[in-house]
Amino acid sequence: MITNLYIHRFDYESEATAVKSGGASVITLLVAMVFAFMPLILLLVADVLNITLAQALLYECIALLVFDLAMWFFLNSKVAARKWYSLGNG
Repeated sequence: MITNLYIHRFDYESEATAVKSGGASVITLLVAMVFAFMPLILLLVADVLNITLAQALLYECIALLVFDLAMWFFLNSKVAARKWYSLGNG
């Protein structure tokens, strides 16, 4: 939702075209891939960091929690509301 607030498309032929060719979906997929590969990356450098698999997964959960809370606070802020209403949705 955050990426769609700032990288939106209103000139589309169908909803599928807007979703498949939008920059917001690319950014969302890249962020999801980073979080999907984070345990693997942490596991590969576990010897250097001296952590176990359980610790690596705990670190990822903490990172996801912080990321999700930051998005939640942003979407409930006046900045996001102002951007939403400036798009003509309210």
